[in-house]
Amino acid sequence: QVTPFNALPANPGYLRASTTFDCSSGEPPEAQEQSSPVTLRIDSFFQQAPSHVHYARVALDKQPAVEYLFTDSVREQRINNTVMTWNRSVYHSAAQYTGLGVSHIFGGVDHIVFLLSLLLLLRTVRSVVLMVTGFTLGHSISLSLAVMGWVIPDTLVIEALIGFTIAAVSAENIATTTGAGRKIAYSFALGLCLMLLLSIFVGLGPTPITLIGLIIFTLTYLPLAKNSAAMRPLLTVAFGVIHGFGFASVLLDMGLPANERWPALLGFNIGVEIGQLLIVTGIAAVAFWLRKAVRVTQAPIIFDLSSALLCGIGLYWFISRSYAAL
Repeated sequence: QVTPFNALPANPGYLRASTTFDCSSGEPPEAQEQSSPVTLRIDSFFQQAPSHVHYARVALDKQPAVEYLFTDSVREQRINNTVMTWNRSVYHSAAQYTGLGVSHIFGGVDHIVFLLSLLLLLRTVRSVVLMVTGFTLGHSISLSLAVMGWVIPDTLVIEALIGFTIAAVSAENIATTTGAGRKIAYSFALGLCLMLLLSIFVGLGPTPITLIGLIIFTLTYLPLAKNSAAMRPLLTVAFGVIHGFGFASVLLDMGLPANERWPALLGFNIGVEIGQLLIVTGIAAVAFWLRKAVRVTQAPIIFDLSSALLCGIGLYWFISRSYAAL
């Protein structure tokens, strides 16, 4: 038996409803646990919005409630009808968001391109470990701050800045091998100054304070790219903070369950780390193979062309996202 759905108070943009299912069969609990599993399927809204997410909070016979996550690719969940303790409930929630974090990092092309631009310049295992650690530290801090509501990032600005981080790291790669750090910095600064004029006099694009900060960064950091090996871990942390706000936008758009926010946040962060390590391992394996297959004289050309391509992609994302509202 199913009771009619009752509407519950919800924040703007969200819909909440509750109902009760009576699945009792008169059998003892032990026999019910061994019977056919109960599944819950939700198909609504996915056809209109594939990025839509449903939460089903299921409580069985006064047990601790368990959160089930439904996405376009996971529309059916098996309901656990065993006795669910609080620890198992938390573990279940974290495990679901771990899978969501892995799928997000693999679906985030801009994050993958950023990792690739970072790895192009690295030659030792130690430098790779420092890069991964710095990026992890940076995005973990900002992800937590945003999801907990302590910092409210501007999503459009963050998406544009992610493109800038790709362009900046790729430009640094070229500056390191060619020694043209000043020329590249002046070129970046000129483009940013034009955007600054549009922002001040026409009101288009990022805010003036954002563009002024980027101009200062390009003029102070890129000229030092030739000798910036010791500074790159700090840069990775800073850029990781920007990408962390990008990760947070996914969770904020979905709306985390208030009762299990920390397990969900921890699980999502772990999932991002797992996906990141898999991507880094794959890129490193390909890079190792290329170094064996490509002649030494051809390596710098391939390196610079790859960096130039990634820089172009980053600039395209930065400019297009900066003026996405047009």
